[in-house]
Amino acid sequence: MEQMRADLHVHVDGAINKENIINALKKAERDGCKKFCLLEHNNLNVLEPICEIIKEGSLRDYYSGELFLGCEYDNIIDAHHQNSDGSCYDGFVSHILVYMPFEDALKLKQDKILHARNKMADYAADYKKLMERIDELGDIPKPTMEELISQETPHIVKDLQKWVTSDRNRRIAYLDALQTVPRVIDYPSDFIRNLAQNPNGKLFYKPEGVPYSSELLKIIRTETPEAKVILAHPAWMQASFNMENYLETMMSLDEKVGQKAFDGIEVCYYLNSKEEQDFLEKYATERNLLQTAGSDSIKVDGEMYYMHKGEKFFFVPEFGNAMGTAFDMGNIEVMPDGDKNVIHTVKGGSPLVVESQLFEDIKVDENEAKEILNAKQPKETKEMGM
Repeated sequence: MEQMRADLHVHVDGAINKENIINALKKAERDGCKKFCLLEHNNLNVLEPICEIIKEGSLRDYYSGELFLGCEYDNIIDAHHQNSDGSCYDGFVSHILVYMPFEDALKLKQDKILHARNKMADYAADYKKLMERIDELGDIPKPTMEELISQETPHIVKDLQKWVTSDRNRRIAYLDALQTVPRVIDYPSDFIRNLAQNPNGKLFYKPEGVPYSSELLKIIRTETPEAKVILAHPAWMQASFNMENYLETMMSLDEKVGQKAFDGIEVCYYLNSKEEQDFLEKYATERNLLQTAGSDSIKVDGEMYYMHKGEKFFFVPEFGNAMGTAFDMGNIEVMPDGDKNVIHTVKGGSPLVVESQLFEDIKVDENEAKEILNAKQPKETKEMGM
């Protein structure tokens, strides 16, 4: 079957506004992405500027490919499944991508179903739980909530990690109390996965407002039955899990959900090595699962970095292009820039591609979307020509 370049996993950080969305659409057009989705963690706020662009009738002025609406949901695994090696991943955080029809996305956002969290209220509740766990560790320094918030990351455990490591004495005190290796303290991702996502960890807690996997999947299957539910970046999750066991665990959720939990997996991902990519393609093909692709880009412009053999290589994201397989295939050119190694070009290798028919039934149809939006306007507003 024909394949085409795609990027179904792009985040726009900061202010979600029409200008940012237009810039992203233009960049997707320049990069040759034929299927494209902008999404955020745990919200559908990107829908508002997209609706604004559609109302103006200008979507095709910026992007000629197929546009999709979706969301990346954090969730706590509750599969109650034991893998062949005896491991169980209950209590760990997973990421699930949900792509939905335009009208369903409007309804989910309007009804505030699984898209909006009261961040400060949730943060306060999480802070209280964390302080209780820190009390159990003994007489060690405790941050105020204001000190944590001042770290300005989107996750309370990242804030705690920054606060702990910003002072040598605090770092030593926590290392001693947690009885852990220095890396777990020094790397935010390790700190989060080992302390906040491990039910056996000394600082484990369930974040306020983050649903359990089965709870999330049941709601999605009920509220938007046509949605495509995709397990995000299984290879990247190997930092916490064995990839094959992780896939087995998540696919076992069929039983708890009462129907098929996942329609597919994110096979093409910008960090995947060629070996990981080949494994995931084979896994999805053998189980008749949809295969999606995503760069997980964080910004429309600006640098990301790729870790390769312990070194950082910086690059400006190109929608629809991967780094991991490009390294494996030798399709990159690295240019030193001061103390940084910068990926200057990716020489035509490692595109993120999907089947041409993927998600055809849920793509945004601009004409249909206009009709839906016009039908939702109050009668007096339409009569005024607004």
